[in-house]
Amino acid sequence: MQLRIMRRSNRNRKKTLKFNKYF
Repeated sequence: MQLRIMRRSNRNRKKTLKFNKYF
């Protein structure tokens, strides 16, 4: 669920990278 929101929000790309590290 979170992955979809992160992928959709390009503005929060840096946050996505941090989240990806956790996954």
